[in-house]
Amino acid sequence: MSPASLTSSKLLGVRESFPPRCRRRNIHLHSAQAYLSYALLTEFQGKSEEFATPNRVYCARQMCSRFLGSLTQITSGTKVYCCPAP
Repeated sequence: MSPASLTSSKLLGVRESFPPRCRRRNIHLHSAQAYLSYALLTEFQGKSEEFATPNRVYCARQMCSRFLGSLTQITSGTKVYCCPAP
């Protein structure tokens, strides 16, 4: 992955491109953060959490599809996820 690729948010949304790699070795956040804007660093951290979460839940609104967290096993009742997006 080139430095230009690293500073583009396009690849962060693609599961197959995560975590970012160079020559088949993962690029760790602490190694790359000096090259990232605050916005991209925040997005990188969010995607790291999202892709590390098993049983991911997303907003059902097609125009949103925001990551909401993990589906947890609940013994009684139903868990309701509320999307913070307007």
